[in-house]
Amino acid sequence: LGEIREISGSLRVVRSYPLVSLMFLRNLHTIGGRENDNKGQSLYIFNNPNLELLWNWSNHGNIIVEKGKLFVHFNPK
Repeated sequence: LGEIREISGSLRVVRSYPLVSLMFLRNLHTIGGRENDNKGQSLYIFNNPNLELLWNWSNHGNIIVEKGKLFVHFNPK
């Protein structure tokens, strides 16, 4: 997973209790948002009770979302 650079569709992270970060996707730079099935949401991060941080932005750099919306909700940490 660490070698993935681009996702043509959407990225969903839902109820993933063990996850504390998304740093395992260390080379991800583009989310295309094509053919998403999340009501137009290309990046959907919902109800992950142990998620503390997405990426280490100082090392990772920006992520481009080409099409669609972001939805990040109920990630209490």
